[in-house]
Amino acid sequence: MNSKNNTEQVSSFYEAASAENAPQVDIDMDLETLQIRLRNLETHNTELGLQEQALKNKIVLQRASTAEPEARSTDLQSLVDDHKCYESQYRQLFDLAPVGYLSMDTNGIITRINLAGTCFLHLPSVYLVDTPFSDYLREEDRGLLRDHLTSVASSHLSLKWQVTLSLHDGTQRPVMLATCAIRDKNSTKLKYQVMIIDITEQRKTEKLLRKANGYLDELAHHDPLTRLPNRTMFTDQLQSRIVDRSQVNAKVGIIYFDLNGFKPINDTLGHHIGDAVLCTIAERVSGQLKPEDVVARIGGDEFTVILANPNSAEEALLQARKIGDIVRQPIDTAEGTVSVSCSMGLSLFPDHAKKVNDLVKGADAAMYQAKKAGRDQVRLFSKESIENVSRLSQLKTSLPLAVRDNQLELHFQPIYNTATLTIVSLEALLRWKHPTLGTVPPSEFIPLAEDIHCIVEIGKWVLNAACKQARVWLDERFDIPIAINVSTRQLLEPQFSELVKQTMDQYQLNARSVEIEITESALMIDHHRCRNTLQELKAAGHIVTIDDFGTGHSSLARLVHLPVARLKIDRSFTCDIDHSEQMRAVIKSVIRMAHELGLLVVSEGIEHASQLAFLSESNCDAVQGFMMSRAELPEDITKLLRLDREKVSGLCLDLPELGLEKIASLYPET
Repeated sequence: MNSKNNTEQVSSFYEAASAENAPQVDIDMDLETLQIRLRNLETHNTELGLQEQALKNKIVLQRASTAEPEARSTDLQSLVDDHKCYESQYRQLFDLAPVGYLSMDTNGIITRINLAGTCFLHLPSVYLVDTPFSDYLREEDRGLLRDHLTSVASSHLSLKWQVTLSLHDGTQRPVMLATCAIRDKNSTKLKYQVMIIDITEQRKTEKLLRKANGYLDELAHHDPLTRLPNRTMFTDQLQSRIVDRSQVNAKVGIIYFDLNGFKPINDTLGHHIGDAVLCTIAERVSGQLKPEDVVARIGGDEFTVILANPNSAEEALLQARKIGDIVRQPIDTAEGTVSVSCSMGLSLFPDHAKKVNDLVKGADAAMYQAKKAGRDQVRLFSKESIENVSRLSQLKTSLPLAVRDNQLELHFQPIYNTATLTIVSLEALLRWKHPTLGTVPPSEFIPLAEDIHCIVEIGKWVLNAACKQARVWLDERFDIPIAINVSTRQLLEPQFSELVKQTMDQYQLNARSVEIEITESALMIDHHRCRNTLQELKAAGHIVTIDDFGTGHSSLARLVHLPVARLKIDRSFTCDIDHSEQMRAVIKSVIRMAHELGLLVVSEGIEHASQLAFLSESNCDAVQGFMMSRAELPEDITKLLRLDREKVSGLCLDLPELGLEKIASLYPET
């Protein structure tokens, strides 16, 4: 209204001014008067313009004074609208959040719960609101809810609490509650806002982590294959036993053993069979020990045993022999029955050493002595055994170089017809001339060659050297077969029979010139592959002999299925001919059954005329031993072959040893 009145006043003012100042045209009026009037009009017009601008400014000010309340009202309305929007969004967020939310009063009564929360509790909100939240907790958690709410109220922080929901259908569900206390501005009343987080997967993950940590701890202290303690745990256990026993002046025994014949099983039948054998041995040895004793696998086929409190060395040796007995028993596998034995070393605390490393080293050295003595036995710690460990280390280093440096040589021992005492064949026996250690016996380095995987290379050298010497003797008109010993590892080489043929062709020999001897234990390892290779050798014309018969677990019945022409009775049988009626009966039975199967029989280890006489009476086909001849170099065997050609071998019946000096006197060099 004020703006309208002001406009009307301005209009009236302009009309009055116009009427008052309207020029009156007077022709008599002079120019000067008109100019004065014109200036007056201009001045008045300027004043009117200023008044108009003042009025306009006043109008603007009035309008501004009315706009500020209107803007404030608009802002307030906008804030109200925003608040309603935010509240709607909050409600939607609360109700549709993927995690459970609920509100509780100070008494733990549910006042509000969202959709996810109802899913946690498996009940609709109409059943949950106004009910105690504790009703949905596991029994042991219910009494703790009040303490939890009190802690939240006093801490002014959001506190977490892991609980287990107990649902109406009887199931339980682990959850995490994140609870915070909210106080109304206009009252002292508290309410609690609770976030429910499912931790089922977290619990599963934690369980898996605990299991993984347990598995890692198991790996750190146990062998993963046999579940026995490993080297680390064995060392800790031994150290603990030493500390305990030293306080009561008691003994601790250490048995160190490895398996004889295990590597061929692992190499030929497969690692899965080797693993099964190791597990069987671990189970057997564990069952043999006392509860306070410990057996550990420290690597490969090596095991250690802690005897917690042996009263004496004799008691410890007896326990070791019992372990040897159960290890020696045949083992049934998916590929057939196999057998292993063990060589054992024994050391005692505090008799032999007082430190862990020294005790283990002593037992290891004693085990080496057992190997050197023929394997499958136990040896007690001695200073000599420590010295032999150093020797073993030197042999391991230099054996792979023996072939390259021409340190190997063949000696030959004749095999005689029992009835005529004429030479029927020669057995090639390997010798190692070590540059610093001197002559190393095959019983020492052949097992070592198998352990360090150079037996195949050495076997090739033996085959070549034997064929080369056979060619030399054949050129001298001595058509005598040479028997070579073939290891299991060689026999199972895919192209072994082809290698034999190529070597024979190289020296222009026929198959009868080279005979193949395999140990009885080879029959127990991958029987089918052995049979296939032996069939190929037999088809080529080679004679196959089973060496050391009676020392393994094969039988004459099993030999029926192998292309074998001869078997050798081991010297461990013939040495008891003069002392054991039972042994004589066994030998006669073996010879008789072998003949019934069409096999020839050779007896090893003949050293006395009485043994020869018994074997002759028992119809043994051939004999071999020191009584007739030791293993000699080729030039000395040539002399024997010349004597044999002249039928003078019968002289040996009257001599404990024929000897090269006697040969030289009978057949001097020409």
